[in-house]
Amino acid sequence: MKKTDYIEVTSKSGFTCKLPTDVKDDWNILKDIRLIENGDESAIIDLAQDFLGDEAKNLEAYMKKKSKTGRIKATAMIEEVFSMITGMKELKNSSTSSES
Repeated sequence: MKKTDYIEVTSKSGFTCKLPTDVKDDWNILKDIRLIENGDESAIIDLAQDFLGDEAKNLEAYMKKKSKTGRIKATAMIEEVFSMITGMKELKNSSTSSES
């Protein structure tokens, strides 16, 4: 059985989770990002699920708990997901440059 390696990602507000490292090279995530870039803002829901997997529900619970109203702002959720993706890219770039 193949061992799965994990990477720890942290959002802008401090939500932290571990994701399989192969999430960095996932076709569905790339398609979701393309849809968003082409104006389909609803694709953020698919992106969050494809990127975070089971952790998406944990992020929702975290965001709901932080909210004063018990509602999750869509803009806040989008910022959280993209901050984790950006952070993961920066981590990948720093590890790649240190290997050179």
